[in-house]
Amino acid sequence: MNVVLWRYRQIILFQGADKMAWYEIHPTCGHDYREQIYGTNSHGERDYEVARLSARLCPACWKQQQAEANASVNQDYELPALEGSEKQIAWAENIRAVAVTTIGKAIARGEADRERFASQLPLAYKMLDFAKTATSAGWWIDSRENTIAEIAQACKHSTI
Repeated sequence: MNVVLWRYRQIILFQGADKMAWYEIHPTCGHDYREQIYGTNSHGERDYEVARLSARLCPACWKQQQAEANASVNQDYELPALEGSEKQIAWAENIRAVAVTTIGKAIARGEADRERFASQLPLAYKMLDFAKTATSAGWWIDSRENTIAEIAQACKHSTI
């Protein structure tokens, strides 16, 4: 493919401009793909990025792995389905899985050392109950920066 650039009423034709900064990535899952990597390569930055991307799963396999992990969390904690668009749900599932797993770990730690965490366990259980009732994907996305704090704040003011 050729790219045409207009400059001072002159046409400059760049041969092979479509191949600039495109690299073949060979991820660990075996699904090769092409990625355009921006930035200089004077100190090997692009080569480093190619190596970093090659040490991971391809984007499709990574999304599949995330979906499976989220489904596992949903099943373990008996979480209801989220409401929203397909993209919102996929994003919110990731956010909710991290938040609920964090709350679950806090509950497990509190149960193991009841004497030390006795005053915090009721709030942790209330937070888990709230997470089970929050079915709006939009809420999870809007609260993504401070999810745990948002849940705790909502629990303090709710009657769940």
